[in-house]
Amino acid sequence: MKFLSKTVLSVLLLLVSASFVSLEAIGIYNLCLDITTGLSYCLEYLNLISISLLALSILFLPLLLTLPLKPSVFEAWKRFAKWSIPLILVLVAWMESGEGGSGMPGGYHPGYLFYPIFVIIYFTKSFIIIFREWRKSRST
Repeated sequence: MKFLSKTVLSVLLLLVSASFVSLEAIGIYNLCLDITTGLSYCLEYLNLISISLLALSILFLPLLLTLPLKPSVFEAWKRFAKWSIPLILVLVAWMESGEGGSGMPGGYHPGYLFYPIFVIIYFTKSFIIIFREWRKSRST
C-alpha cells in the first residue's frame, strides 16, 4: 500500500469530512423525499453513508498527529490503521443495518455496546504507536 502517503490520506480526510458536512447541510431527508407521495425511499442508505463518512473522518484524526513527524511514525501508524479502520467501518455498517437482532435488554443492537469499546481501543493503540515511534525517531 505504497500509494497511501501522508498527502493522499490528508486529502482523503478532507474530502470525506467535506462530503459528510455537505450531506448534513443539504439534509439527508430532503435528498430522499418523494414530493408526490411524501415517502422516503433512500433514507436508510444515505444514513448509512453519512454515518460511515463521520466514522471515517473521526478514525483518521490520528493522521493529523503524524503530519509534522518523521515518515517512520506515519508508516508505523499506517500499518495499524490499514486493518483496524476497515474493521471498525464494518462494525458501523453492521450496526446501522439493523441486522444482528436486538438481543440486548431494551432492544439495543449489540453493536452499540461494542462500537465505543473498539473506538477507545483504536485511539489508545494509535496514540501509543505514534508516541512510541516518535520517541524512537527522536533518539536516533
